[in-house]
Amino acid sequence: MEAYMPEENVVKRNVFEGDIYLDKSTENILEQLMSPTREALVNPISHWKDGRVPYQFGPVSDEVKRVFKEAIAEYKKHTCIEFVPRTSERDYIYVVAETGCWSSVGRSGYRQKLSIGTNCERKGTVMHEMMHALGFFHEQSRLDRDDYISIHWENIDPKKRFNFQKYEHGQADTLGARYDYGSIMHYPMYAFTNNGRATIVPKDPNAEIGQRTHLSNIDIQQVNKLYKCQATTTPAPTPAPTTKPCTDKLDVCYYYAYFGYCSYYREFMSTNCRKSCFVC
Repeated sequence: MEAYMPEENVVKRNVFEGDIYLDKSTENILEQLMSPTREALVNPISHWKDGRVPYQFGPVSDEVKRVFKEAIAEYKKHTCIEFVPRTSERDYIYVVAETGCWSSVGRSGYRQKLSIGTNCERKGTVMHEMMHALGFFHEQSRLDRDDYISIHWENIDPKKRFNFQKYEHGQADTLGARYDYGSIMHYPMYAFTNNGRATIVPKDPNAEIGQRTHLSNIDIQQVNKLYKCQATTTPAPTPAPTTKPCTDKLDVCYYYAYFGYCSYYREFMSTNCRKSCFVC
């Protein structure tokens, strides 16, 4: 049992942590972040000047264009980031629909791809990839992650364990924010599992991780701090609880169901993903 979310289900040599595209710029960033001699206060990630991010669509579907623009609207609502159609800018995001969902980290220079492949056409997934493009890594890669989560290495394929590295020497800007279980950048509990058991368990028993529906308030604060936005944006609303009897307990149920887990892991799915498995 390996794939559970589209951004993880990528068979691509030059992809790290499931959805970080290893172009030359991102490789250099990772080398510096992991270097034992790097100054901790020096951030090797290039950001977008004045928070202005030009983009251009490649040969993608209308659905990809629609969800990309929906994601843009969320950033516009909550931050000062401006995703704008490219005119003649040298550095820009080129939106493609290749295998999986992935992006490089920060501004790579010249044309940089952001992929919204099959099963990635969801606003939250696109927002996640945009966060990478703005300069953010996954939340559970933080140096202090072991204070908040437990990694169950025994449930991870040995060939996939590199996806759970920490950045020991000053990982990509935490910006002074506390650890955020609710971040759109956090892996879910079953990331890269090879046996159906959890690979990441929050130390807070009430915490839920891995949502792909909205920017958390801390996500918004980090973007606004990194790009020096004025405090005039709208905070993310707390999702309203549903009262419908037929629901999924996890945001990732749609993806679990897509990959056949309703049949393979019936007990777990019938309890946690009733709606996606059509058991109610």
